[in-house]
Formats: sequence, structure tokens, C-alpha cells
Amino acid sequence: MIIRRAAPSDVDSLRRIHNASIRRLCSAHYTPEQIHDWIRAIKPEGYLKAMEAYEFMLAVETYIEGFCILNTEKAQVTALYVAPQSARKGIGRTLIREAELLAGENGLCELNLKATLNAVEFYERVGFLRREALSFLLPSGTGLMCISMTKSLDIG
Repeated sequence: MIIRRAAPSDVDSLRRIHNASIRRLCSAHYTPEQIHDWIRAIKPEGYLKAMEAYEFMLAVETYIEGFCILNTEKAQVTALYVAPQSARKGIGRTLIREAELLAGENGLCELNLKATLNAVEFYERVGFLRREALSFLLPSGTGLMCISMTKSLDIG
């Protein structure tokens, strides 16, 4: 597997992975209406803007297996999604490790994120600590419960 930066030619694949991940991996924690509104909020131009503004990493083997977006200005992982067929194979762990390395290279001492309910245990396993429960508001007005989490980085 290689980690590489996302490119505009990846947008269609990213959207497919993103939608499939939400549908299959998040459906046990969110209602069908929340899933529908969440997927409806995903727009191709959002990926393009993220590619310009942030560290947008892909895990690629024969296809894109997952992606991670790191906002170094805010010390925040803004997204981490893995294709459902690639879940629980170390893809997320590899992507978060890469985000931590990039954060360290940018002089950051910690990372923050808002974890969806299905991902909280994963983030705890890779060293993030729970801070507080929040509601993330989608453009439709639908709220998604999430957990604010943080991790101190070992920059020694």
C-alpha cells in the first residue's frame, strides 16, 4: 500500500468510497434519515477545496482504500474514511499515523477531531482521548452526534 496526495482525478472514487463508508459503517449508529442527509451533503467541489487547502492523503493499493484530511492550521483531522471492504485491515491506522507524522513536521503538539459514534473506539485504540459529546449540524439542519477527541503527539 502507498500513501499519496489526492488529485482532482480522484474525486469520483472518493465520493463512492465516502458514500459507501457512511452507508455501511455508520448505519448502526445513525438513523436512515441522518445517513441520507449526510450523503446528500457531500459535494465533489468539497473534495477539490480540501485538496487545495489541507493535507489530503489517500491509501492506495489496487484502488483507493481510504482517505484522511488534515487541517494543520487547526491541528485537526477533518475526515478519515475507509472503504467498507477495506475496514479493519489497518488502513485507518496507517492514515492516522501519516497524519500524525505530517502534524509533527508542521510543529503541532496535538491533534483534534470530531469522531462519529462508530469510530470512537478506533480513535481510542490509536491513542485519542474523549473530550465531549457534540452535535454536528448538516446543511439540511439534521444533527449528527459525535465525540470531540484529542491526542498529544510525541514529538521527541
